[in-house]
Amino acid sequence: MSRVAEKSSLLWNRNWAASNGSKSLAERRTAVMALGIVQALRHKRITIDQGWDEFFNFETYMHIRKQRFDRRLLDMFVCAMELPNVEPLGDEALAKSYDAIEHLAEAILKDRRPQIQKVSRVRDLTKRRGLGRK
Repeated sequence: MSRVAEKSSLLWNRNWAASNGSKSLAERRTAVMALGIVQALRHKRITIDQGWDEFFNFETYMHIRKQRFDRRLLDMFVCAMELPNVEPLGDEALAKSYDAIEHLAEAILKDRRPQIQKVSRVRDLTKRRGLGRK
């Protein structure tokens, strides 16, 4: 495994561990990480090659695919992995790619709610139906 793949794998494993095994939380964290990297790319704080090394690479894509994450995450990574090919086309083409990645990440964040909120809703429903603890 290359150094880039090791770094990406380590980042991915930390992300998964921080989400306590919750798939939806891991998807949200991945989307947030992607938004951060795209912002850094957009403002030229990092290069596209650094973005690839940090996160948007084939190794991370395979982790996401293996975990059967939301299809939009896979699409987002495909767009991001194409950035080195888009870069020679100019800033306008890069801006469109960044917009597409951000749109997919934001869609994931809008659709998913943290696991904690789901548990609270279940508790509320059980209380209303008289099934809660007495």
